[in-house]
Amino acid sequence: MAVPGDEFTFPRTGATLRNRAVLAAMTNKQSNPDGSLSDAEINWLLR
Repeated sequence: MAVPGDEFTFPRTGATLRNRAVLAAMTNKQSNPDGSLSDAEINWLLR
C-alpha cells in the first residue's frame, strides 16, 4: 500500500515526485500574487 510520504515515479515519463502529496492546480487563485500560500489557503489545507 502506498504511503503519502513515499516517492512516486510516473511510468510513462519517468519523472519522479519526492512524495505523493500534491495540490490541485485549481487552488492557485487563493495564493498570494507571488505564488506563496496565503493564510486563508493554509487554514483551508489544515482543516
